[in-house]
Order: sequence, then C-alpha cells, then structure tokens
Amino acid sequence: MAKTIATRTLTAAVGLIAMTLTGCAVLGGAAVGAGAGAAVAAGTGNNPGKGAAIGAGVGATAGLIRKNQARRQEAQVNQQAAAQYQADMGRYYQAFAVCMQGRGYAVQ
Repeated sequence: MAKTIATRTLTAAVGLIAMTLTGCAVLGGAAVGAGAGAAVAAGTGNNPGKGAAIGAGVGATAGLIRKNQARRQEAQVNQQAAAQYQADMGRYYQAFAVCMQGRGYAVQ
C-alpha cells in the first residue's frame, strides 16, 4: 500500500511539473492537491481516493486564484506600459512641432 501511495504521489508530482511548465495553474494546483490529499488520507488511515478528490478540488481552487492574480498583475503592467507609451508619444509630437516651427512651418 505504501508503494502505491508513493507511486501516486510521484505521478502527481510529474503531472504538476508538466502542467506548471505549460502554464496550466488550475490543473497544476489540482495535481498537487490530489497528491497531497491522497498522501494525507492514506497516512491517517482514510480513503486515499476520497482524499485525492478533496485535495484536487482545493488545489484547483488555489490554482485558479493564483491564475487570476497573475492576470490582474499582467493587466496592470500593460496599463502602465500604455500610459508610458502615450506620454512618450506626447513628448515626441511636442519636439516635432518645435522642430517644424524652427524651420518656418506653421504647426497647430
């Protein structure tokens, strides 16, 4: 039985690594949760399948939360980049206008 639990835990760990490398936070969280849930349930004398199911649910929820946090942070970074771009373009157009006025062109 201990060998089966170790095999399941190892399988879950390999799955986690593969899912994490591909950027799948929800499935990665579920894989970790399932492995941890099965190990804890087996260690306490409970049903490892039920522990894996509960752990997978908790892990998937944690992975979803982490994924949403990453999306919010990425959106904030993109918003800051867009604001910086707008400021840079404003300075460019201002400098262009000064240059054209220096050459005798009328710039509005």
